[in-house]
Amino acid sequence: MSISNNLSSYKQLEPCYILRPIGYYLIFLWIFGISLNGSILYIFIRYKKLRQSSTNIFIGSLILTDFIGACFEIPMPAIALIKCRWIFGYAGCVFEAVIAYFSGCSNMYILCLLSMDRYFVVTRSFTATTITIKQTYTSILCAYIFALFWTLMPIIG
Repeated sequence: MSISNNLSSYKQLEPCYILRPIGYYLIFLWIFGISLNGSILYIFIRYKKLRQSSTNIFIGSLILTDFIGACFEIPMPAIALIKCRWIFGYAGCVFEAVIAYFSGCSNMYILCLLSMDRYFVVTRSFTATTITIKQTYTSILCAYIFALFWTLMPIIG
């Protein structure tokens, strides 16, 4: 694969008849991801009772991150696969990379926090050691800040 300096010309590795079905599949996943994550996020926002345990707050945070990923991460590659070329330029490539990396990193960090929460529930269920709601929100905020830090490092240099 040869890439020029202006990122507009390259040797295409796969023919369009292979790329387009993948693009249409991504469009299906985009609609599916927005509708399901959006409806679950709406339920979390609507019913305050769901936001009263640390586990549910971690799950709600995962849903929010997945919703953001579904909204902004999937459409650009889907359109590029359907068009059989990248049409968004360098800025679109950087935007796509930032959203994808931030979404992936924050999901991993929140899953780590969720596993720690479950660990404390299983191993220390009879003691007073529990994660409070304030600690939950603080740890989620730290996970997002940490993910944003590592996402912006390649851009900053």
